[in-house]
Amino acid sequence: MIDQIVTGVFTLLGTLLGVALGLFGERWVRTWGEVRCVIEEDDWYGLIVSYSPEGGVPKERRLRVAFLNRKDLPVTVWDMHVEFYKGRKQLEEWARPAMQFVDERDQRGPVEPVNLPPHVTVTLALGVVPGRDDQLRELEDADRAVFVARLMGAEDKRRELAPPWREPAEG
Repeated sequence: MIDQIVTGVFTLLGTLLGVALGLFGERWVRTWGEVRCVIEEDDWYGLIVSYSPEGGVPKERRLRVAFLNRKDLPVTVWDMHVEFYKGRKQLEEWARPAMQFVDERDQRGPVEPVNLPPHVTVTLALGVVPGRDDQLRELEDADRAVFVARLMGAEDKRRELAPPWREPAEG
């Protein structure tokens, strides 16, 4: 009799554990994996560059960034921007240049959230454009630039960009 009760209790516990793992475990396992953010060395480049002995000063920079979601669930990039620094201090908000999506025909659009489907590489082209001359002067003095992507469903991404804004002098 006691053997039957013990067997019944273990059967019940096993069933409940199986249901719990089935309901919650599968989703948890599907969230494993990373989201990769890849920016190659030549993916951050200047356009409309004027040159001086100190180096080239682009009026705009372009950024190509590739995301690969290695999770089994979609992830959303809900914000992207570039932070510029002078020393350890981030440039003030007014000096931050505007960012826009740029398509293959050079058409521009607002930066909006981007869905990253599972196991698919999504490549984006972004234009980084200061709107005023005083912003451009601040960017010329920046000594560090960092691309920041805020993700929903994964860890945020930060990637150093070089050069920050001004192209280095040749020779």
